[in-house]
Amino acid sequence: LKTEEITGLEITRYAIIDLTALREIVDALDGVNVYVEKDINDPRFPSGNLGYETFALEAGWRYMDGLTASRYARTRNDREGDFGRMRRQQLLLEAIKQKITGLSFIWDMPTFLKIFESVEAHVQTNISNQELLQFFGWGKALANDRITLAPLDADTDKKLFTTGDFWFGEERASIVKPLEGLAQYTSIHEYVHAIIGPH
Repeated sequence: LKTEEITGLEITRYAIIDLTALREIVDALDGVNVYVEKDINDPRFPSGNLGYETFALEAGWRYMDGLTASRYARTRNDREGDFGRMRRQQLLLEAIKQKITGLSFIWDMPTFLKIFESVEAHVQTNISNQELLQFFGWGKALANDRITLAPLDADTDKKLFTTGDFWFGEERASIVKPLEGLAQYTSIHEYVHAIIGPH
């Protein structure tokens, strides 16, 4: 509901994917090739024992297994914070899309079975299996230059969001909010509709 309110779009299909599914799908694909735009050095990446460890990747093309891909998708230790993480997640999803659409339903059936098992166990969605097959067919036929990425971020050129402090009683939090004010989404609706056309 909040996504519909912010974007002005009716959301008829959804998929909520946890990091276990991401890791398992990348491993089922025997890894993915991702272009890392800049060096990553996160000395406070959460470890499994409630502590921290260092996660580092050099810029350039990197072939990632599931564990590395999930860490790449989670780290936010850069100047862009959550927006940088969102950009990395988009690059990772594009790499996964390219790998999956390059598979053959006949010769790569074991890989598809692993992916479907992971989706059933770790993805909440209202998309049916039949629809997933249709999406796969569309994805194979869809050229990359037909895909438009339009992140809702704090890019100053878009004039959509700003950052600032918000008080919850005596607790202060740093938040991202619409530039025109809290719960004011008119400019965001106009931006979204200008990209995708009438909805």
